[in-house]
Amino acid sequence: MSGSVPAVGVHIGEQHRSGGQLPADDPTSVAQRRHPIATIVEFLPALALLLCSVSSDMVAILGGDPVGLWRVLPAGPVAGDWVGAEASSTAFLLVGIALLRRKRIGYWMALAMVAGSVVVQGVTLDHPASVITALGVGLALLATRDRYQAGTGRRETIVAAALLAGGVALATVAAVAAATGADALGTLAEAVGSLLDLATPVAVPGLATVGALLVAARVAYVLASVLVLDPRHDDRPRAEVDAARATLRRVGRGALFPYQLAPECTAWTDDAGTTALAVAPVGRVEVALGDPVGEPTAAEAVLDRWLERCRRDDIAPVVYQASSELTAKLGRRGWASVPVGREAIVDPSTFDLSSPRVANLRHTVTRSRKGGITTRWSPGGLAALGDPQLVEAIVRLDREWRRTAGPQLGFTVGTFDPQGAHGAIAVAIGADGLPAAFAVLRPTGSDGGWMLDVMRRSHGGVPGALEACLVAAISALGEANVTQLSLGLAPLAGLGTDAPRRSERWLARGARFVRPFYNHEGLAFFKDKFAPVWEPRFLLVPGWTSLPTAVIALLRLHLGGGWSRVVRSLAAGLIPAR
Repeated sequence: MSGSVPAVGVHIGEQHRSGGQLPADDPTSVAQRRHPIATIVEFLPALALLLCSVSSDMVAILGGDPVGLWRVLPAGPVAGDWVGAEASSTAFLLVGIALLRRKRIGYWMALAMVAGSVVVQGVTLDHPASVITALGVGLALLATRDRYQAGTGRRETIVAAALLAGGVALATVAAVAAATGADALGTLAEAVGSLLDLATPVAVPGLATVGALLVAARVAYVLASVLVLDPRHDDRPRAEVDAARATLRRVGRGALFPYQLAPECTAWTDDAGTTALAVAPVGRVEVALGDPVGEPTAAEAVLDRWLERCRRDDIAPVVYQASSELTAKLGRRGWASVPVGREAIVDPSTFDLSSPRVANLRHTVTRSRKGGITTRWSPGGLAALGDPQLVEAIVRLDREWRRTAGPQLGFTVGTFDPQGAHGAIAVAIGADGLPAAFAVLRPTGSDGGWMLDVMRRSHGGVPGALEACLVAAISALGEANVTQLSLGLAPLAGLGTDAPRRSERWLARGARFVRPFYNHEGLAFFKDKFAPVWEPRFLLVPGWTSLPTAVIALLRLHLGGGWSRVVRSLAAGLIPAR
């Protein structure tokens, strides 16, 4: 399969042939069958709240709403100081986003806003147009209530509910403090309604203490709106998670297998424990690392189980380094695909250095040998080399390499672990007895194959030392009857500016800008010396609008996951190590 990558882009509109009809609540299938009017009704509440946010911003920036949006919006008129207006704008924006993300708590908060608007706009301020709009938004919410099923974290839900209850309590205290006699009930309704309405000036007069209570109430509302956007994280019982990981260890295979077992990944499996899917969570995104592995007939069910969980818990699903087969299957569901590179695969059992196909490699290795390079192969890893001085020199070589290697990467990029006992190592030794290069390889699970995990070479060393390492490793694996060695992904390889798919053409053009920072062409050229079979790999997202989120999530995972680790990794690349 050497050559260019087959162009696989977006496939929309077909039912999944191999698995029958999609589940009724699958968002991709529902979106294809929904009537346009139903779509408008679904987005009407979110649109109304986002317009309320814009109107509030106008007040904060211009001191008023010159367009007059508030005359027809469910929350208005907007007036007051810019701090209060921006607080209102923030809350409207967050709840509007919660509706777009189908959050259940966002639905109830929006209904509460509608109720507050009806009270304040209709009873207190006598704005019939705003009342009509508020009632329309409320009816749209009720008509589409089944749409809002996305969950929020249990802890965040409790805290948000407490903040909302606290805000209502503060508004009530303010109303009681300011009210007198028969006006107490009306003042209370105005205070609570004004809190929920958000954009309407507080209708409760009184002392500075009363005003402070109402400001605190609105701050609590804004904080609750922030918490509502938090997704519900994986809450499976520990025993279920451990069982899924055990299945992955048993049936996992392929070049991604060692990375799938890393701590940042978790696993999903079927009830029978025959198939597993490795997933890495980061923020609101979960990245499936490769295809489901194990029993092929159960693979689709495991994938659907994970996707259903993502839909239910407000998680954005992404698949990274997917095969052409999985790309085609999800393409029929309406998913978008972007080629990310090609994986180079060699068969050590048939590899022949004398073959004309690897003439360039043969000449390179010959030159290295003339330069004094000899090789050592240790299937037991670094510890089995039996030479403490050589081991120390290898560790030193890795340290020197990392000084100029840029940001420290992980996830699907191998890192050298001197204590690692789950791999093999090939070392190229120069005439001075010091290591000129080394390569670490790791087994790939149930398929009996191996993968190239780490490559290092000394600066200014003998040319061809690294190639000599890999030839030694391939020869040793061939003698052990190993039939598959993955040389890993060549990112951005095989992309053409004249490809039939627009996404591939754009990515190929964008790759030119990456070249000064990452020599992806040099890496692809290096691996191509071994005459591998090239397998295309893809990034899959539910739709093009999800692509920026997916790219940010992948960058975070490769740089450490959490934002603090991302900063440290970037800093490590900018500040030379000592």
